[in-house]
Amino acid sequence: MSETQKSDLPALLCRQVNHEFYAALSYEALAVWCADNEFNGFAEFFRKQASEEGEHARKFIAHMSERSMKPEIGGMEPPRTEFDSLLEVALFARGLELKNTQLIIECYDEANASGNPRSVPFLLNFIEEQVEEEAWAATMVGLLEKCDCPGSLLNLDRHIIQTLG
Repeated sequence: MSETQKSDLPALLCRQVNHEFYAALSYEALAVWCADNEFNGFAEFFRKQASEEGEHARKFIAHMSERSMKPEIGGMEPPRTEFDSLLEVALFARGLELKNTQLIIECYDEANASGNPRSVPFLLNFIEEQVEEEAWAATMVGLLEKCDCPGSLLNLDRHIIQTLG
């Protein structure tokens, strides 16, 4: 079977492209919220994440194009911009990463099930990367849950990039 026939893989990869762009926009929105609330360390961290997610989307587009699959971009909802706390921001970021992992695994499962072996190594790289992404998100949430005063939040903000690498 060719990679574009009798498979949901092209549609799932398109969905992943759009989710990566949605995540990039969401991380930009989180950076704006953090900057507006004077959490400049978190703002910088989320700007970096936004850049990474955009790069991931472009890698998925290139992968699809190299295999004669036409990526369809668009139709995504606007990112969330309102949060009540930095912890709520971190929980939202963790949710983005968990969703991203789920969607990549669905692409991987379909690539295996439909006999698309050339997509498997590409997707495995992203699955492996998601281990790291979920880890920083969980660490961020855990650290923020321990912050019990404004001073601890400000201290964490100063060190968040160093802490999460």
